Amino acid sequence: MKNKTASRDKKGKQKSKPEVFPPNGQVLESVLEEITTQSGDEVLEQDVLVECPYCDESFEIKVSADDAGQVLYEDCQVCCRALTLHVHEEDGEFGIEVERA
Repeated sequence: MKNKTASRDKKGKQKSKPEVFPPNGQVLESVLEEITTQSGDEVLEQDVLVECPYCDESFEIKVSADDAGQVLYEDCQVCCRALTLHVHEEDGEFGIEVERA
């Protein structure tokens, strides 16, 4: 038989149940949804098709406005070889130049 005991604090008083957040049961909106929504003409995040210079296979990567003008280093999702990605943005669209790393 199990011994059922209520949880008690150091003084022997029964502890109250912790509050569940949010207390009224509202579902919180996803932060991802907020990040990927459009604000005016600016696209904050986008999937871009990349072609591997090693195996000539294509795969998608996610780029964001923060990546524009940056050099990223990724592995090909097909052959796993290292790639150098130069990300640029023109008129709200992302472009990527790919080269062997």
